[in-house]
Amino acid sequence: MADDAALSGGLVLSGQCWDGDGAPAYWPWVQVLRAGIEAGGNAGAAARLLPEDPVEGPAAGLPPAEDRFRLFDAVASFLARLAHQRHVVVVLDDVHWADEGSLRLLEFAAHHLTAHPVLLLAVYRDEEAGPLLRRLAAVREQVHLTALPQAEVMALMAAVTGTSPPQHVAENVWRRTGGNPFLVRELTRLLVAQGSYTEASVPVPVLLASVRDILERRLARLSQRCVDLLTVAAVTGPEVRLHVLARTVDEPASVPVLVDEAVAARVLHEPPAPADAYRFSHDLFRETILAGMAADQRIGLHLTVGRALESLAAEGAVVHPAELAAHFGAAVTAAPSDAVRYGMLAGEQAISRLAFEEARAHYERVLSALDLIADGSADQRLDVLLRLGATRNQAGDAPAARSAYRDAAELARAAGDATSLARAALGVH
Repeated sequence: MADDAALSGGLVLSGQCWDGDGAPAYWPWVQVLRAGIEAGGNAGAAARLLPEDPVEGPAAGLPPAEDRFRLFDAVASFLARLAHQRHVVVVLDDVHWADEGSLRLLEFAAHHLTAHPVLLLAVYRDEEAGPLLRRLAAVREQVHLTALPQAEVMALMAAVTGTSPPQHVAENVWRRTGGNPFLVRELTRLLVAQGSYTEASVPVPVLLASVRDILERRLARLSQRCVDLLTVAAVTGPEVRLHVLARTVDEPASVPVLVDEAVAARVLHEPPAPADAYRFSHDLFRETILAGMAADQRIGLHLTVGRALESLAAEGAVVHPAELAAHFGAAVTAAPSDAVRYGMLAGEQAISRLAFEEARAHYERVLSALDLIADGSADQRLDVLLRLGATRNQAGDAPAARSAYRDAAELARAAGDATSLARAALGVH
C-alpha cells in the first residue's frame, strides 16, 4: 500500500513501534514527524514531540488535558497541511507495542483528519493488542491478514527462488508453516541453502515446526563473534547503532566487519543512508536471541549497554533519559541507584512532553527500585509518590492517584513534613 501510494505521487510517512522500554514517548509519531519535516513540512508546535528538541513543559495555566489536546491538534494540523500539497499515507507498524500516548494520538488523528486526504494505516498483531487498541480498531476499517492457501505458497516459493517447487514440496511447506508468509519465505531459503528442491536433504528442514527453529538455523551459520555482537544488539534498543556497539566490545574496529556479516546473512537490514541505524530484518530474530539468554546474562548486557550510553552522553552525544532508564531498569538488581536516577529524569522528560502515561510508568518503576536500596531516602520516596499521584491523575486514573497521595501523606506525617502533607491532601481532594 505504501509503495502504491508513493508511485501515485503520495507522501508516505512511516513509524515503527518498539517492543519494551527505552524508546521515547510517542516514538512512532516522532518518526512520522521527522519524515514529514524532511519532506518540507513545518512541524510548528507539533515539534514538542521530538525528543532532541528543547521542551518547556506543560503550558502555564492550562490543565494537562487541555495542553495535550493542543499538542494532538498540532500534530493533526501538521498532517493536514502536508495533505494540502499531496495525499498523505501514515504507516504505523507493530502498533501492539505502542505506548498509550501514541494510541491516544492515533485515535485523535483518526477523528480529526476525516476531511483531509490522509490515510492512517496501523499494523498490529491482534493477539497482542491491548484494550485501548482493540477499542480503536473496532470502530475503524479492519483488514484481516489470513494464511496463504497452498497455491499462493507455491507462488511465493517461486518468487523467492526463481524456480517453481515440486508439488509435494510446496504442500509440505504449506502444511508445516500453516501458510504464514514469513515462515514460508524463511523455510524456502533454508531449502535452497541446503542444495535444491530435489535433494534428499530437503525433508529435514521441512520437518521444522516453529519459527525459532528456522531462525536459530540462520543464526548458526554466522561466526561466534558475530552472534555475540548480535546478542548485544538485541538488547540495545529499537535501533542497532554502531557507535554504541563499539563501546561494548573489546575490539571496536571489528564491529563494521561483523555487522556486514550479519547483513549478508539477512539478519540485519542495511540502513538507507550512512548516518541511519541498522535494524533486525525481522523482530523475530531479536526475540529469538533474547529468548536464548539466561537472566543473569541479560542483566549484565543491559548494564553494559547502559554504561556505554552513559559514556556517550558524557561526551555530548544525544542519549534519551528513557533509554538509560530502560537499560538500568532492566539491570535494577545490579544498579538500583542508577535505575532510580534515570527513571526520575525520564519521568520529568515524559511530563514535559505531555506523555503522562509514560511518566506514570517511570515513577512506578522508580518506587520498585527504591525497595532495593538499603539506605533509601524516605524523602526521595515521598517525592516519587507525590509525582506518581500527579501523573496518575493526569493520565485519568483518579483512584490510583488517591492511593499514591495517601501513601505520601503517611510518609509526610511520619517525617513531620507539613508542606508535603498539604500537597498530598490537595492531591487527594
